[in-house]
Amino acid sequence: EAIMGRWLDRVPPIAAGKRAFTTYLNAIRVYAMETLVRALPDPAHPTIEQGRALASFVNVGTGRGNVGRFRQVMNGATYVLWSPSLYLSQVQAVIGQPLWKGTGDTRAVIAKRYARWIAASATMYAIGSMLGTESETDPRSSDFRKMRFGNERLSPPGTGAGPMAVLMARLATGETKNADTGKITEAQSPETLIARFLRTKFNPALDLAFTLKSGKNAIGQPTSKAEAVGNLVTPMSMRDIYKAMRDDGIPAGSALGLLIFFGVPYEKHDE
Repeated sequence: EAIMGRWLDRVPPIAAGKRAFTTYLNAIRVYAMETLVRALPDPAHPTIEQGRALASFVNVGTGRGNVGRFRQVMNGATYVLWSPSLYLSQVQAVIGQPLWKGTGDTRAVIAKRYARWIAASATMYAIGSMLGTESETDPRSSDFRKMRFGNERLSPPGTGAGPMAVLMARLATGETKNADTGKITEAQSPETLIARFLRTKFNPALDLAFTLKSGKNAIGQPTSKAEAVGNLVTPMSMRDIYKAMRDDGIPAGSALGLLIFFGVPYEKHDE
């Protein structure tokens, strides 16, 4: 995002890594677009309307929400939020926004991809269940849709909008469910719930300022100044892989590391 881009572009090794990642992601988008076009009844002559609908689906599916004429607003939001277009894409993917426009042919192509996504997620939950994990189905819990094993959690692909669902459920019911004990209690005030939710979405620089000031990270855990600064410059996946290997040993940590490296969010609750 813009605010971090200006800083990191001044560091040659990191700037080169950013360019490589951007190239890789753009290549994935091009390949996805070509695959979708080939799935049309007449792939040699796609219309502009079909192309726009499929391109919107590719962007939403790769973390770039369709903001339309509000691009400048989203650019400004990067000064406060970390990757607002990613959050928007997660919500749009869940509500099926890519299916709203286009033609019958494009909706059929996109619907098939949604079906594959649902089947893949169901398969992952099924495998996890066979391996002894538990899945939370109550949206009042912060563990909603996460796979739990002991005090560790994995979030399967497609669960990015989970925190938003949890916030809406707590606002609607006025109740919250403790992720560790399962106890149902009265939720905090709507203002506090929304403030806590936004706190977890701050961009790294703003989050660092709040952490240094309060001594706690975005989820309320005590955090030293050295740890807060270190977290700012350490890739999140590397931190998670290190914690998994430290707590579970090299074999189990390596297995978790593969999932983490390919984008499966991981977290560990303190005993």
